[in-house]
Amino acid sequence: MTFNGTIVDGGTTYSFNGRLKNKIGHGYSPLDGFGFINAEAAVAAALPTPGVVSRKTHGTAGDFDISLPFNGKAGIECRSGGPGDSYTLVYTFDRPLRTTGTATVTQGSATVSSPAAGQTNPRIGSNPNQVIVNLNNVANAQHLVVTLSGMQDTSGNTLPSVAARMDVLLGDIDASGRVDSTDVFQARQKSLQNANSSNFRTDVDDSGRVDSNDVFITRQQSLTSLP
Repeated sequence: MTFNGTIVDGGTTYSFNGRLKNKIGHGYSPLDGFGFINAEAAVAAALPTPGVVSRKTHGTAGDFDISLPFNGKAGIECRSGGPGDSYTLVYTFDRPLRTTGTATVTQGSATVSSPAAGQTNPRIGSNPNQVIVNLNNVANAQHLVVTLSGMQDTSGNTLPSVAARMDVLLGDIDASGRVDSTDVFQARQKSLQNANSSNFRTDVDDSGRVDSNDVFITRQQSLTSLP
């Protein structure tokens, strides 16, 4: 079986491809589990294990994710958190989970949100291999680390803790670590466009449309930078 896809890291798109050959046959392998589980994840272009994104809903345009890689340059969240300075992290694993564990802010300034009635935070998402963590009071211009620990898969195995780093810098559309004229220019260039997979970073107010308010917010943040 062959597979291919793309992963977007900041402003850079990386392509990948490969071939899977089943050497397990049928049944169970202590090393790989049931072979079809890993094959299914590969076909669906699942993120590496684990993978984390910052997810925002842009009005009626839908949800758009900023990747938060573990290695290399950190992912920069440039969008507004709204009145509660709220953000959502989505952790994706290669297997379904039974329990979500706990989330802790281990660096930076933020609060793990109190769950809504009848829910938990963290919680398992619509996909059973995803854990969703809601945050509020997230400060701007910081290096934020949120550690997820104590998760268990459906076999009862406890997974290693996962520390997700998200750099927060409102208006840093080009993910340079500094808000400047380039970011303002990009917001102007995309004005009057609906948010989509290629321009959603310019929709800094998450309204679903790039407009003068996005330009204004970005201009107001000019000369701010990450520490």
